[in-house]
Amino acid sequence: MKIKKKTGGKRILAIVLITIFMVLMTISFIYPLVYMLMNALKAKTDYLTNPLGLPVKLTLENFKAIFVNYSIGRYIFNSLFIAVVSTALIVLTSAVASYAFAKLRFRGKVIAYAAVLATMFLPGQVTMIPKYVMFTKLGLIDTPWAVIISYWAGGIPGAVLLMRSSFVGIPNEVIESARIDGAGFFTMLWKIIMPMGMAGIAIVIIFQFIAAWNDYLTPLLYLTTSSKQTLMVVLSQMVTKYNTNPTVQFAGIFISVIPTIIIYLCLQKYMLKGVTAGSLK
Repeated sequence: MKIKKKTGGKRILAIVLITIFMVLMTISFIYPLVYMLMNALKAKTDYLTNPLGLPVKLTLENFKAIFVNYSIGRYIFNSLFIAVVSTALIVLTSAVASYAFAKLRFRGKVIAYAAVLATMFLPGQVTMIPKYVMFTKLGLIDTPWAVIISYWAGGIPGAVLLMRSSFVGIPNEVIESARIDGAGFFTMLWKIIMPMGMAGIAIVIIFQFIAAWNDYLTPLLYLTTSSKQTLMVVLSQMVTKYNTNPTVQFAGIFISVIPTIIIYLCLQKYMLKGVTAGSLK
């Protein structure tokens, strides 16, 4: 009985400690969002008087100003276009390669897979100048396609690594049954492999979209016209150019977080299914 009581006490203590840790982690993630929104809804004088307190009077003037005065809607569209198109290209091309590496047999598969993964260890700074020269010769500088192609090429290795790991767990019996029914390569990929491997695809979408959305250096390097810039570049310029109005900056930063939260909330169920399936196996 004493042993059971000791074991039960240790279990309760472990649950309490884990709960406290998870609560602290949740607060650490949520507080920056609450702080940004709270100050974005303040007047400038209210923020300067009490930056850590609740708003004395709620106002939407900061959000109105950032859309009307700074035309931030244009830059949101630019960022969304680049992030969505580059992520879609990465997912589609990586799915084809991952299916081949996971389920097909062909000569040199191991060497080809190792070569793809080896490019992950190549720093982006090494290819920055060669890509700039190449895009200049192709006439892609100051177009969103230079940024999209850069993300596309850089995102494939990591996407192949994640998606192949997800596709390997798909039972071969399912694939053989589809082949017997006459399914071709792309039919198999689109209707069987990708739906069953959605956990890995969801992770790739989240990682690649957030990386493209939050990137600052690549758009700054390839886009020279101000109207073609992305949201992150413009927000960084606002910090120095419009530093006399911090509440407007908070409004812009809070808006920049919304798409990443939406993407995560839409795809988290697929990630949880993947984790659950892995634990059951």
